[in-house]
Formats: sequence, C-alpha cells, structure tokens
Amino acid sequence: MGTESITDALIAAAHRGVVVDICMTNSSSWSAAFRELTSAGAHIRVYAPSASPYIHAKLLVSDAGTGSQVAFVRSQNFSTESLRYNRELGIVLHGTAAVTQLAAMIGEDFNNASNWT
Repeated sequence: MGTESITDALIAAAHRGVVVDICMTNSSSWSAAFRELTSAGAHIRVYAPSASPYIHAKLLVSDAGTGSQVAFVRSQNFSTESLRYNRELGIVLHGTAAVTQLAAMIGEDFNNASNWT
C-alpha cells in the first residue's frame, strides 16, 4: 500500500466491479490507502502485528475456482523500493491445483482476520 499507483489500480478495479479483498498485517501507515480502498468498495481484513499468523505473503489470486484461475506469488512488496530498486522474484501459476490451495489458504486467512476500521 506504499505505492499510489498500486492503490489507484485496486480502486479502479473495485469501481469496475471486481471483488477486491485485501488481507494483511495492520499498520497505521496504511490508513489513508485503506480509507480510499474501502470507499471504493474494497474489503480489507487485518491481523495485529503481534498476531499469528504474521501475514508476510505476497500473493494475488484472480478468478479462484474457475478454469481461468491464476496466482502471482512473489517476494516483492508493493513499494517503490521493491518495485524499482530491489532484485525480487515472482512466479505466475495458471489453473493448477497449487492455485486452488493458495486461494483456500488466503481465503482462510481473510475469514479469520478482523475487519479494518
């Protein structure tokens, strides 16, 4: 949430009717972005920094449960440093059992987290 262009892309997706679910460790640093995202219709759930599990995953899942499901698993954060200066890695998985497992994992994390307010 540290990069405005990422926040803007998620807001635009929510405005197009895409279901945008975000689950991450809570930080007051993200409050402004979270307010914009929830105003656009995104659903944000958070864990306390001291909670278990600590959400450190960098994962996007699209079209879970469909024949076109895809996951992007990566080491990079959505920050200027990670996106421009660090050597980061990622992999895109299409329609595999691994995508189904990843979607189930983050779905469970999302359901067990608290609503951001």
